[in-house]
Amino acid sequence: GPAGGGPGDTQVAGQPTPESPKGSEDRRTSTGPPPAGPTGGLRLGTYHDLWADYVSERNPSLEFLSPSQTVELSESTAKGLGVGNGTKVVVTGDNGKSLEGYVAVRPRMPDDVVFVIEGTRENAANLLSGARTVEIAEAPPEPAEEPTFGTGEREKVEW
Repeated sequence: GPAGGGPGDTQVAGQPTPESPKGSEDRRTSTGPPPAGPTGGLRLGTYHDLWADYVSERNPSLEFLSPSQTVELSESTAKGLGVGNGTKVVVTGDNGKSLEGYVAVRPRMPDDVVFVIEGTRENAANLLSGARTVEIAEAPPEPAEEPTFGTGEREKVEW
């Protein structure tokens, strides 16, 4: 990806990208190594998408560029969690807060790391501020829409 870290890059925060000049750092940030523990969780990283901004959200001709929350995972991490591209998941931080997003499997992503977008209109990574690790689970299914009229069957009416 381009120097500076785009959504498809796989570098961990603060490390130069292979394509970038010496001393240039990736703009993604990470909250540090996960603490030792029985579950450990996934290491949390965040990045700012170019279009995750009030300018594109408030401009009707640019609004379609505003991203929804994307949860970037490596192939093996996604497989271990039983999720794939497009799966709706809940990301819960060790700070007790959570957000929802859709999985994007990235082939060059490091294992046991998750990247989410800062500044999205809904479910922004900013909700996880202060979290060092996160747990990911598939989101519960949306409730089925129930008809608000009749039963769909004709009933005999007696007068």
